[in-house]
Amino acid sequence: DLDINNTAYQEFPERFIAHYTSLAETTDKFLSERVSKLTLILIPVFLLLIFKYVIPKIKEIVVGNSIITIVLNILKMIPGLHILVRILLKSKYKELYEAMAGFLLEKRENVFEVLPDRPIAIEKLKKRIDEIQESQYEKYANGLHSGSIYGSEDKKFNQRIEHAMEKFSNANTFDVDIHKGVAHMNADVANSAKKLFNGDDDTHCIITTGGTESILCSLAAYKLMGKKERGINKPNIVFYDTAHAAFPKGCFFFGIEPRMVKAKDKSYTSPEPFRPYIDSNTVAIIASGCNYAHGGIDDVAAFGKMALEYGIGLHVDNCLGGFCNCFGEEIVDDMFPFDFRTPGVTTISADTHKYGYGPKGNSCCLIRPKKLFDALKYTSIDHSGVPFTMDHFGDFRSGAILAGTWAAMFSLGYSGYVEKVRKIHEETLKVRKFVDQHPDLKLYGPNNSLNMVCFDGINVNPIKVSLKLKELYDWKLSECQYPCVVHLLVSDSNVEKMDKFIKDLSEVTDLIRQEPDGYKASDYQKLYGASQQITDASIMGDLLYVVLDACYSTTKDDLMVSFNTLH
Repeated sequence: DLDINNTAYQEFPERFIAHYTSLAETTDKFLSERVSKLTLILIPVFLLLIFKYVIPKIKEIVVGNSIITIVLNILKMIPGLHILVRILLKSKYKELYEAMAGFLLEKRENVFEVLPDRPIAIEKLKKRIDEIQESQYEKYANGLHSGSIYGSEDKKFNQRIEHAMEKFSNANTFDVDIHKGVAHMNADVANSAKKLFNGDDDTHCIITTGGTESILCSLAAYKLMGKKERGINKPNIVFYDTAHAAFPKGCFFFGIEPRMVKAKDKSYTSPEPFRPYIDSNTVAIIASGCNYAHGGIDDVAAFGKMALEYGIGLHVDNCLGGFCNCFGEEIVDDMFPFDFRTPGVTTISADTHKYGYGPKGNSCCLIRPKKLFDALKYTSIDHSGVPFTMDHFGDFRSGAILAGTWAAMFSLGYSGYVEKVRKIHEETLKVRKFVDQHPDLKLYGPNNSLNMVCFDGINVNPIKVSLKLKELYDWKLSECQYPCVVHLLVSDSNVEKMDKFIKDLSEVTDLIRQEPDGYKASDYQKLYGASQQITDASIMGDLLYVVLDACYSTTKDDLMVSFNTLH
């Protein structure tokens, strides 16, 4: 035991200070003889700059990129070489532009680049609207497609939606003192969605314009809550590369670091690979139910346990499968967890304009607990017009779209949705069974969703199979990358066509096996194929920026103006 009266003990502080002073003097003398005082000041400044600017840039160039992408990124940092890289790829850019012109401007007539001086006669206007509608009608009325269109050509059902939308075409969701009926329907849709996803009294539902906005609302809430409760200034989220594309987009807009984990096996849905990426700045992890490319439902229960372990949020993206999953327990015995009954789930996105069969432009963002919802609220009392408050980005939403959603949901009812999902799942299983038993095809990923079939080829290239299906029978499937696979979404719009699909797929697969290059690609598919040959993500990104601009072109000449700006 220490004796505090001991002389050595009492002298210890003085002796320590003396030794420390001597060491400091010796160090100072050593440095003063060899290093200038200016250098001593500059060294920490230099190190600070390296940690703040250089290391993040190196990380941006290297992490998650292929060797060729890393090399090209470094070359493009050298003055003049960026232009050289573009020139070398000019032919590839032009190929993509020509493909863009082919599918975007095909048969485009009566171009209006300016507002006409006089009103267009009513009959002429109606005729033009019908022509524009008919130009795309054949593409979806035949039911030979995957995704994009989900509702059927049920005239009575569609008339109910159209009737509701017509009644509220001038209404919005913000001016609740005027549009009380819209506020009423907004509450009906929000509360019904909350119940379908088993939310409690602490759960709140925001109606948004689409799945992307629903996800952005969740990310904004996580960022704001992280800042408020944990003092996080540089938040990050962790997600698989199979997650919804809105997650990296939201990170781009909100200054959140996206930590994308590459799923080595796309059926591997455990969150365990996330652990090295989670730190004190992580505000949420992401699960899918199901993901777009492969239709895989993640192990949401395991994700929930991890979220609780680290004290972070868990978003479950149900944009694609949500309004099938809600009724899945009525159809299958082993339905995967996907909603608020799973401990750890804090936000959910689900689209009513997909399997809810409402009009385009409506989705749900469900949030729990209330304090996370409260983090999104914004109030202005200093505005020159009027004090106002809002809880997400698009408060001035169309009353017509909301009314159409209300009409779709309440004209179907719970039993109506169950029957639709039952039929969709039966046909999905039928197609899966065919693919699984075919010698030249194989199922890809877990295929555990109720509504999607994703397949690869054994002796055939699945993309070529898709191209041949388009050429011979006008099927438009979803061709995905990393890896190149094809998926079919079964919905109310194509559910009656699955026997035809199986027959056509069997025939086309045999043809491609016998003649691998015996197919004709459409202009859009040429665009996809050419893009797959550009392995550098930054170069492809530059191209897509200009292609996005080209979507506003009305003629091929306008389109080529955008192309010429590349060089």
